[in-house]
Amino acid sequence: MAPMKPGTARVRSSPLDKNSQEYREGREKNNIAVRKSRMKSRLKQLETNQLVEELKKENAELKERVNLLSKELGVLKDLFITYAEDKS
Repeated sequence: MAPMKPGTARVRSSPLDKNSQEYREGREKNNIAVRKSRMKSRLKQLETNQLVEELKKENAELKERVNLLSKELGVLKDLFITYAEDKS
């Protein structure tokens, strides 16, 4: 069990009877908290997956742009070399 913060110690005189109202209320609160936590975790995972897909798409687009610019640079270099040779 994780250590508790100072000043947050639980006071319990005796173990709760599983049939008591207090026990059932505690269990219900815990069940609600667990559902909320799991839902939050699922939503975070979905958001992360969506971000990953967006970044993959952006990465592919950027790679394509790099390829196009590299081809353009090659053409411009060839033109420059041709122009420089004609001038000399």
